[in-house]
Amino acid sequence: MDVVYFVAVLTIASCGGAYAITRLVPMATRIALRPVMQPTLTVLGVQFALLLGFFITQSATDFTADKVNVNREAISLGTVFRLARNLDDTDRRKIRGLCRRYADVLMDEEWPLLAFSKYSPNTTSTMMQLSDAVFAVNPNSLRQQIILPKLIDATDELTAARRMRLGTNSEGLPLTSWLIIGFGATSILWATFLLAPENKMLHLLQLVCLLVPITLNAHLLSEFAHPYAGVFQIEPKMLRFLKENIFIQSDDAPRFSKDGHGAITD
Repeated sequence: MDVVYFVAVLTIASCGGAYAITRLVPMATRIALRPVMQPTLTVLGVQFALLLGFFITQSATDFTADKVNVNREAISLGTVFRLARNLDDTDRRKIRGLCRRYADVLMDEEWPLLAFSKYSPNTTSTMMQLSDAVFAVNPNSLRQQIILPKLIDATDELTAARRMRLGTNSEGLPLTSWLIIGFGATSILWATFLLAPENKMLHLLQLVCLLVPITLNAHLLSEFAHPYAGVFQIEPKMLRFLKENIFIQSDDAPRFSKDGHGAITD
């Protein structure tokens, strides 16, 4: 919708400017301005291209960072699930069950809400339960004493990744940025009317050649500014992989056991 509003406002502003220029600036004056306006239009076009390129580059960088963070969240969840294998039966089954539940509520409930910059309270509740379960582990062997700090670190990483995902999920490009881009695009379109072309069809073709790339770039910018919606939306591929390939593992005790001194035996 950002692009629709942008193009609508740009069209209205351009038409208004065109009407004002043709009414207030005589044709003879516009013809006299051609030697000045042609290089001016070139400079305006280059400056606007740099400005628009900056916005798109920054949005693409933020989009990539969001995608990396989603994978980081999934990897951390998989690490918690894997390390929980070394715990006692009660802790192992509880933590692994919460890992599965977290993946389910995240994909089924929270992910569709991300497109509207919202989140699922059930996902938050499951995350808190998972953290509580990890911090409640009481290691009773040397192996578990070694693994517990790694398990806590993975849980902290998971929590931090989710906070980052929710904290950076904005509702799109700020209005100020759209105004800056719109002002630049309108200035270029207004400048074309000061060239006073005699051939109206040629002038119309010129405007189309300007509007099409501006609209396409605005659409690309809008897509990058909404990482969880639209054509380029981030998909929970890593979470889906965990559910289909990792979380199907049995929660039975591993083949090795430990004696009372924490020694490992098969």
